[in-house]
Amino acid sequence: MLYICPHCNKDFRTDAKMGNTISCPLCSNEIELKENVDNSSTLGPQQGEITVEKSKNHISSEDKLSAEVVTENKNPHSASDHTNNRTAFNFDDNDQNYQCQWDLGSKDNYIEDLWDTFKTVLFKPSIFFKAIAVNTGYHRAYIFALIMFYLTIGATAAYQMGMFTSMSTFQYNPFDFIYSYVHAIPPVLAIGMILFGLIVIVPILAFIGFAVRAAIIHVCLMIVGGKTQSFEVTMRVVLYASAPVALGVIPILGGFVGGIWNIVLEIVGIKTVHNTSYARAIIAYILPMLLCCCLGVGLSFIIGGALFSSLIG
Repeated sequence: MLYICPHCNKDFRTDAKMGNTISCPLCSNEIELKENVDNSSTLGPQQGEITVEKSKNHISSEDKLSAEVVTENKNPHSASDHTNNRTAFNFDDNDQNYQCQWDLGSKDNYIEDLWDTFKTVLFKPSIFFKAIAVNTGYHRAYIFALIMFYLTIGATAAYQMGMFTSMSTFQYNPFDFIYSYVHAIPPVLAIGMILFGLIVIVPILAFIGFAVRAAIIHVCLMIVGGKTQSFEVTMRVVLYASAPVALGVIPILGGFVGGIWNIVLEIVGIKTVHNTSYARAIIAYILPMLLCCCLGVGLSFIIGGALFSSLIG
């Protein structure tokens, strides 16, 4: 369901039911969701309740919601004080109004929007993920992740070609067996196979990998009680958090640094969009690895026991 926060006046999606108290994923202020059956009976500010009208672009005017602001003091001025106290990050005016033009499908300047998205997700992840949490769809996020992936593939291919060329000057070339297979393939067929792999196979496998990763994280979030958004939002976090993969263009350490950065961004993104704690986000992230380790240890004990019993039997 789509709501508009009475504090920041921005819409966001959540699966929370009426009557639940949630925190706005954009400004971190607590609100209680309450359906306003009679639109004319909206309570005044002295009772701490603010009527929330949905965006005319998304929701009809007949369906209106009200959100009761949870404050310790029912003074009408306490809402602004509460907003200042509950702000989890220090924003300036530009950060507070940040919108990801790439995610919104801006057609002004693709390169500039792509570069701005790359910088923001790397260096201001909390602001970035707050902004994209209210958007819908993930085709733009998927294209962004593919571009980052293709940059790494291109850099890796260039490094390998340079390595093959340099090794060809030596009397013994350990890559001679690769040349023998490549030379056996007609050039047209080889180029066709490469293009087919890059255009068809790589996007399909990448999408499956991202979807499986997002599904595992989403299920683990449900297990630890940290899920407040839909799977679509989790998928968008996983896609945009892959931005550091592009650091693979840097030789030697680029891939390692990018991998660590990717993990950090995914945890920050999960915590931000689902408005949960870092503890739950980290547990949800490492839970699959813990389960795999436990499964591996269990299988090793079973196999070891079977071998030991066969030896002594």
